[in-house]
Amino acid sequence: MNFTGNTANGTGGAIYFMGPSPEMEEDARLRLAHSILQRNSADRHGGGAALSDDKSSGLVYAELNSNLIKDNRADAYGGGIMASLRARVDIFESVLQHNAAQSGGGLYLDIMTKAAIFGTLVEGNSASLYGGGIFVNNEAALEVAMDSKVAENSCGMMGGGILGSRETSICITNGTLVESNKAREGGGLAFLSGSESTVNTLLVKGSTFSRNMAELYAGGGMSIDFTSVELVNVSLLENSAAYIGGAVASIHSVIRASGCLVQGNYAFAGGGIAVWFEGFLEMNASRILNNTAKDGAGGLLIYNGSKTLFQLPDGGEANNFTGITWWDTLLEEDLADDWCEGYSVCIEGNQASHGAGAIFHSSVGNVLHGIAVTGNVGSDSSKTAVMHLEDGAQVEVRGSRFMENVGSAFDLMEGSALTMSDTVIANHVAHSGAALRVDKSSTAAVSNSLFRNSEALMDGGAVHAAGNLSLVGTQFVGNRARRNGGALFLELRQQTTEVSGCTFERNAATADPSELISGNGGVMFLDAPMAVGNDSAAMGRTHLNGLSFEGNLAVKGGAVGFWQPQSLEATPQPPPCVDCKTIGDSNVAAYGTAEGWATQAVHLEVDPVQDEEASSVRVQHAIAVRITDASGATVTVDNTSMVQIHFKNSEECTIQEGITVIQAVKGVAVFSGNTSTGGLILKGNPGT
Repeated sequence: MNFTGNTANGTGGAIYFMGPSPEMEEDARLRLAHSILQRNSADRHGGGAALSDDKSSGLVYAELNSNLIKDNRADAYGGGIMASLRARVDIFESVLQHNAAQSGGGLYLDIMTKAAIFGTLVEGNSASLYGGGIFVNNEAALEVAMDSKVAENSCGMMGGGILGSRETSICITNGTLVESNKAREGGGLAFLSGSESTVNTLLVKGSTFSRNMAELYAGGGMSIDFTSVELVNVSLLENSAAYIGGAVASIHSVIRASGCLVQGNYAFAGGGIAVWFEGFLEMNASRILNNTAKDGAGGLLIYNGSKTLFQLPDGGEANNFTGITWWDTLLEEDLADDWCEGYSVCIEGNQASHGAGAIFHSSVGNVLHGIAVTGNVGSDSSKTAVMHLEDGAQVEVRGSRFMENVGSAFDLMEGSALTMSDTVIANHVAHSGAALRVDKSSTAAVSNSLFRNSEALMDGGAVHAAGNLSLVGTQFVGNRARRNGGALFLELRQQTTEVSGCTFERNAATADPSELISGNGGVMFLDAPMAVGNDSAAMGRTHLNGLSFEGNLAVKGGAVGFWQPQSLEATPQPPPCVDCKTIGDSNVAAYGTAEGWATQAVHLEVDPVQDEEASSVRVQHAIAVRITDASGATVTVDNTSMVQIHFKNSEECTIQEGITVIQAVKGVAVFSGNTSTGGLILKGNPGT
């Protein structure tokens, strides 16, 4: 049948199917197949068709099969179809296209109506207010399944593709595609604000939301409010939001996601998923890849009292760290094919111009177990790459891996707290504290973890801490700072610092390991700033116990460097390192104490001249010297007993009262050809 160009001065432009009269005991049934409803209009509802009526005492059952419902218009609800008052509607293999209304451009469901759409195209419909494609309202329920497609619909407010409101239930399954829809908020799907007593429900399974757009506000793919959401094997791809939540923006809602892919989405803040206003996000077996944002976080934005729980489906642990041998084995594996296997959530390649490339937290009660994070980037290396915590946020991380991110793995600010165990952080690059940065008001506790091969352009190759810090049973291997603290830069203020049972191997504090030019404390640098004053208690709150140092490198202090304010009347002394040990003679410093503290002036002392020339005679050849600290310990770049000082003409040196002064580079000082008497003894501050 063909219904074309009909007009109703009320409801139902082409068809108005009412329920049975009160006298009838049976329900009313309509079956419409292989028909066309086109260019019909209604002054109120249902431009193409209206089902049910407020005078009905029974139910309306409608089956629409292989129909074209196109170019219809309603001034109020349901440009294509309006169904209300407990109607039951099944739509099979049909097309709802280019229909328009104030709300529910293609389909409007109201007051406990239930509708199922199978293998159907809902395309190019529009609404001036809500629900460009479909509007589900007032305890109504919608199922979209069997390769249906909701595409290129639009509206002026919320829910470009689909809108749910007031205790509605929406189920989207079996290969449904929600694509290229747009709205002010919730480009693909939205739930209009409810309340704690009127919670909506959403189930999406085996379906895709792609290239949807929130043009002015939140939720390019989905905008969720007071809704219980379950996402299973869902792909959220290349959606965008002008403000927040490129793929998903959620407030006052609970989201449980399993086997999902969140990839290539964009927003001003929270490029992937944004959860705020006491929301909850639980994820497992999912990936968050290549999302971008200008602010907040490229991957996940969690704030305003919201919480996260990332763990394996059975609540088990993922790839617990068991030491360097385990890590070396892991590095030998080919992770390119499925580097995410065995982890709960994988977060890769996300980027934010400001804040965290991957995750931003500002709330308590966040649990991240078994996550793998790699390749996330801030705007530059001074920005946080993986996770930024502020406003008292609390996060627990366990059994996880953070690898090859640009910027600090964790940045703790404004009273935030991190507890981390059985975790690897490797190959990070940042301005300072490439693995962990802790401000003076925050707290970090790390145990049984590995920090490896990370680099700081300034201080603290792995950790830069001004707040409370506990490092227990953790390994630091191959980290580097271009200034101070190859592994750790610790500001000794009023906080408590504990470093216990840790091992430090092959860490370096130097701009260039091949040329020892600058750098203090190959393992750690302890900074006692002017703010400490003469407060010896600050040192008393710093505990170093059972540490092991091997193969660390610095210009000053191959193991540990300590800065003493020279202007204080009573210079604070460094805290003792109890039961600490050095493996072999392998910690190296150009000068200062290789194995311990680089705090005293350095001596350059010439051994007896081993030729017949008197020391008072100008010499043009090398003489052997020993470089020592004040206690007489030998400190040379190769840890041998002697280095060579070459006497040659040079303008690089200055003469002060007959004594040549020069910076020691690589443990070898080069002097002009000058006359020296008394054996050539040079003494100066570290660095000269």
